[in-house]
Amino acid sequence: MVIKNILDKANDTKDVKSISIPPISAGTYGFEKEVCAEITMASCVDWLHANGKKSNLESIRLCDRDEATCKIFKEKLTLLYRKAKSEKYQRFEV
Repeated sequence: MVIKNILDKANDTKDVKSISIPPISAGTYGFEKEVCAEITMASCVDWLHANGKKSNLESIRLCDRDEATCKIFKEKLTLLYRKAKSEKYQRFEV
């Protein structure tokens, strides 16, 4: 729900074209980074499927200062990309 709210707010601000989202609570409160990555990406994909064509957002970046967390997110995104490509969903780029 947090990711959806972030994307909704960014989209409501019509001059915002891109947004960077950190992994919320990943590792900080004992929340597993792998689970955080899966939830964050699923939330972004769901939001894009519901709002993508009418959205003013051109770019959604998932970012963090921790290299290990970024690696986990990149691995999960790569798997999501392969699944989306094989199922002929919207094109994702890694």
